Amino acid sequence: MRPIFVAQLLLIFSLACFRTSYAQTAEPVAVEQLSSDEISAIKARAGAMRNAANTMFDQKMAECDKKILDMGGCADDVRAQLQASLAAASALDKKWKEAEIERRRVEREARQQKETIDMELRRAKIQAEEEERNKRHEEQARRDAEVKRLEPAHIAEKQARDRKRAEHARQLDEKARRNAEDQKRKADEAVAHAAKEEAAKKNTAKDSLVCGLSFGQVCPGSK
Repeated sequence: MRPIFVAQLLLIFSLACFRTSYAQTAEPVAVEQLSSDEISAIKARAGAMRNAANTMFDQKMAECDKKILDMGGCADDVRAQLQASLAAASALDKKWKEAEIERRRVEREARQQKETIDMELRRAKIQAEEEERNKRHEEQARRDAEVKRLEPAHIAEKQARDRKRAEHARQLDEKARRNAEDQKRKADEAVAHAAKEEAAKKNTAKDSLVCGLSFGQVCPGSK
């Protein structure tokens, strides 16, 4: 690898480190919003890149060790490649970490917003229930006051109805008593009339018998 290219890689790595340190003090910039799966994919890619860089470094360094006349240039190039790969992996790490922070911030804000909305809904529900409860109490109090106001009239009406029912019952009893007396009187008259007729029949039969025994007397009913 040419020394100029190695120098460029070192410059890129230095700039990346400078940007990393500067980003901590500079004004916040917009962070790309990524999903949890996308963040996991970037994180895995950064880890794979770092592992591949370390593996490649070991292999390249082993090859450099075989070059007796290299005078250290091979190892410098391999180290530069490793630093460039690690810088790229660090950039990916920075990206997914910032995205993860942003994702958690968005989730936290969404959760806080939902909690605020839920709290407002609960407060509104409690207030509506309290108003409904107060309304029912007021309505019950109004009905109780109306009942209390009309209670004397209701009592008077009930007493009047009771008196009317009692008078009606008395009239029915009186009518039943008169009917019973009339029936008893008629029954007594019928018995007396029957007894009178029976007595008359007996007297007529007696007179006929006496008349028949008397000589020359004209008996009632004879021709």
